[in-house]
Amino acid sequence: MPDYGVTPDGFVLKRLDTIMSEIYEELKEGWGFDPTVNPQSLLNVFVTSFADKIATLWEVGQDVYYSQYPSTAEGINLDNAMQFGGSKRARATKTSYTILCEGDDETPIPTTCMIASDTLPVVNFLCAQESSVITRRAFNKVSIRVLQVQASSTYTIAIDGTIYTYTSGTNPTESSILEGLAQAITDPLFTATVQNGVLMLEDTNKLRSSSLILSENLTTKSVYSLISFLSEEYGKFVLPEGSINKIVTGPIGFRSCRNVGYAVYGRLAETDVEARQSYIQKIALRSNTMLDSIVGAILENVEGVESAKGYENDGDTVDEEGRPPHSIEIVVDGGDSTEIAAQILAKKAGGIGTFGSEEVIVTGVSGEPITIRFNRPQYVYVWLKVTLTMNSAQPMPPNYAELTRNSILSDVKSLKAGESIFTQRFYAGIYTNVSGVGYVKIQAFATTDAEETPTAYDLENVDITSRQKAVIDKDRIEVVLNGTP
Repeated sequence: MPDYGVTPDGFVLKRLDTIMSEIYEELKEGWGFDPTVNPQSLLNVFVTSFADKIATLWEVGQDVYYSQYPSTAEGINLDNAMQFGGSKRARATKTSYTILCEGDDETPIPTTCMIASDTLPVVNFLCAQESSVITRRAFNKVSIRVLQVQASSTYTIAIDGTIYTYTSGTNPTESSILEGLAQAITDPLFTATVQNGVLMLEDTNKLRSSSLILSENLTTKSVYSLISFLSEEYGKFVLPEGSINKIVTGPIGFRSCRNVGYAVYGRLAETDVEARQSYIQKIALRSNTMLDSIVGAILENVEGVESAKGYENDGDTVDEEGRPPHSIEIVVDGGDSTEIAAQILAKKAGGIGTFGSEEVIVTGVSGEPITIRFNRPQYVYVWLKVTLTMNSAQPMPPNYAELTRNSILSDVKSLKAGESIFTQRFYAGIYTNVSGVGYVKIQAFATTDAEETPTAYDLENVDITSRQKAVIDKDRIEVVLNGTP
């Protein structure tokens, strides 16, 4: 068994001192005298130079050996090593928001169309698809007006092929015609009301699109269509609903915009540490455990997923979390709902139900519709007040507040749904990254309302349920300097 190189115990490096000792020993044996007696000799210069090159080759061999394993490889070598496990590093992606765009019927929205948030800092977004159009053929909301007021005429509205008609009387008005049409539309999936001389037809599902056909005596005043926009920069941008409402550059006929529903959050490319952590989770898709397989498949195959966690009720009664008997609940943050549902269906066992408020109809192997349910985490917005007391024996840097925020954000970067906030976990990082700190006190405030601001910091820890996820950003971290003790 070799003492150096690849051994049953791993790679054992032959170091420079060992290499030189072996060379000197062989020279001594062959020449009959000790060449180390005169360290300044020409021979010793040669031995030292050549031995150093040999030691460098050993180090290269060691690097090659460790580059084959995800736990020790770095950079592009880590990417290559992860491929052996059927996984890959998550690349940088942009955040996608569904935008309810208002405009004239058949207004094209090019990819150069830019909208922005009303937040500070401002986040810009560009249209995601070249063929995007504000059109009655894919509307979520529409305002309809009467083009011609005629007696004893039929006015027709068709929604996804279902026809609704109203026949005017002998003395009609615009208002009477619109009221008649509103009463004729009985589909519970839509609301129809008359407002300011137009018929407002709105889908009860803010993320669904439908097709609209009107008779020639009716026309649209404004059409609201759902269009995807991508952030201009890579990364995750969490914004309140309705905050993306500014048009920076847009075509004529595009009047307003507003973000609705869930976002598919982007991210920066995974660091080596993050890639190793996600590799362990992703390879679980080949696990014999159903929940691990489902979670691993979602993380590996659905873009934009930040975290996924599974729960199971294998009992015969409803559990304390409300899960039905013999069912699973998957809580997923980010990612496309249809793709998530497809992965759940592909990996779950037959006869096991799915539980959650998100419902997606997926086509089965035989073409039958199958309803898959899962949950999105409810965001709990956490505010932190960090009070730093100075250590008089050590100077504090002028950017202490920024260093403190960065330390906390680094600690919460890997937070997943269902993980509570324990403020104690932030202390070590602050003491390490911010010099001159003698004492740290952290207090918290938590709310599910993104617009609410702290009334009092009265929490030490924040309890998060299995269906919630804590959100902390730099704007919600207040740093106060308390002076010397």
